Amino acid sequence: MMNKILWHAVSIQAAVHASPESDSPALKTITPGIWMGVIKEEADWAYIISKECTGWVLRSELAVCETRTLHINAPDSVLGNKGMTYLAEVKKVA
Repeated sequence: MMNKILWHAVSIQAAVHASPESDSPALKTITPGIWMGVIKEEADWAYIISKECTGWVLRSELAVCETRTLHINAPDSVLGNKGMTYLAEVKKVA
């Protein structure tokens, strides 16, 4: 079963953690400007998926992005040097 994306965000140098706790060590820092989808929220934390990784980030390290064009790449053997693009229109759930 796939998780539903609740809202889209852009990294403001988000530090990704394994758990939604302030003393949890950062596993990776996501480059500013990278798009991600938020699939779960817990207090000040958001569980995100991105092309770089998945994990928990502080919501204060994200900027809300309500509409975004995503470029999805598949192996050349599947698409013959073509990328797939779709427009995602997601608004943050109140």
